[in-house]
Amino acid sequence: IELAPALCYCGCDAPDADYMHSEELRIAELAGVVKMRPAFSEAPVDGQMFVQHRIAAEADKVWKLLGVGAKVYICGDGGRMAPGVRDAFRTIYTERTPGADAADAGAWLDSLVADGRYIEDVYAAWRRPRFSLSLIHIDAADDMPCVGRGGRRIIKKHTVH
Repeated sequence: IELAPALCYCGCDAPDADYMHSEELRIAELAGVVKMRPAFSEAPVDGQMFVQHRIAAEADKVWKLLGVGAKVYICGDGGRMAPGVRDAFRTIYTERTPGADAADAGAWLDSLVADGRYIEDVYAAWRRPRFSLSLIHIDAADDMPCVGRGGRRIIKKHTVH
C-alpha cells in the first residue's frame, strides 16, 4: 500500500523534556507513514520556534500538498498557535497567488474550512498548561476513516496536555 504524503508539524517547548510520543512518532516516520516537522520554542532551529514558523519555512511543500487536495488538521492551543497557523496559511496563499490580497486569502481559508479541508480542534486556556503538544497534520489522503469530535473525518488527531 502506498500512502499519500503526510506532514505533521508539532510544537512543544523542549525536545528532551516534553516532545511526548516522540519514539512512536519517530517509528511512524521511519515506516513512511508521516514526515515529522517538529518546532521547539526553547530550542529553535533556523529561527523556527513555533509551528507557524516551520510551516512558513516549508511553504512550497505545504502549497504543493494543498494543490493536490490535502486536508489540514489543527490541534492544540487556540489562543496563540491556531491564529499563528491561520496567518501562515493566508500568507502562503497571498505569496503564491498573483494579485491576491488579505481579503482574498481570508476567503480562500474560509473556503478550505467550508470544504472540510481545514479543521481545528483547539483549546483555550486561561493559563498555559505545563505541557502541551500541538500537532498540525497536513495529509493528501482522503481514504483513511477516523472520526473526530462532531463526526468529522480526520486522519490523525492528538492533543496532549
